[in-house]
Amino acid sequence: MQALKLLFTSDVGLFTAAVFAVLLVMIVYFVWLFAFRKDASTLSPPAQGDGALRTQT
Repeated sequence: MQALKLLFTSDVGLFTAAVFAVLLVMIVYFVWLFAFRKDASTLSPPAQGDGALRTQT
């Protein structure tokens, strides 16, 4: 109980809690990004000439 009191009342404890919160948000974001966004990896690349840089000859 003393540890929780120290965590939320001291400067270092609040900074540690903030770091843990940011870390958890990053973990959730990366799990969502790599596990649930498979649709972006299944898109076909553009055909040759579509959007490619054109050289004038």
